[in-house]
Amino acid sequence: MIKESINNISIFGGSTPFILLIFIVFIYFLSRRDALRIFTLSMTVFSYPYSSFLKGLFKVTRPISYSPDGLIKWSNIFKSEMYSLPSTHVVFYTVFFGYLLYTTFTIKRFDSYLRHFVRISSFTLIVLVGISRVSLGVHNVKDVIFGYVCGLIYLFLLIKVERFLARILKEKQLK
Repeated sequence: MIKESINNISIFGGSTPFILLIFIVFIYFLSRRDALRIFTLSMTVFSYPYSSFLKGLFKVTRPISYSPDGLIKWSNIFKSEMYSLPSTHVVFYTVFFGYLLYTTFTIKRFDSYLRHFVRISSFTLIVLVGISRVSLGVHNVKDVIFGYVCGLIYLFLLIKVERFLARILKEKQLK
């Protein structure tokens, strides 16, 4: 029961739940007319091609226990899903949910219950996705650790760009 629940954590890495979640957060930032965060949120999506590029660069094969269901998935068209280092799920979760976690500290008018819910949920999903990917047998521990490192690097750069753009926008408003 617990193992099954942990394995289901990876569902947000699939296209439909991922698109729905991005859409909800997008609508939230749109309602606040926060173009900068909409831009940054859209940049979190590019953690997928970033991870695919790294997989193609390192070309580490999947664990022996990995057995695809025989169907060609859309993601396999680019051949990056043949490889395992870094875990794309872990990279994406670290970037997307890490950015949501970051915003809970930077948005001033954020309902405290929602803030705590987003913080706890984001942190939990980031931690559990790594366990899920290893438990499912699609990644080794090193793939997951490298995914966290690559995700944190991407997230750090994304936040730096957002802060830089915010500073430029603020300077333009003062002129």
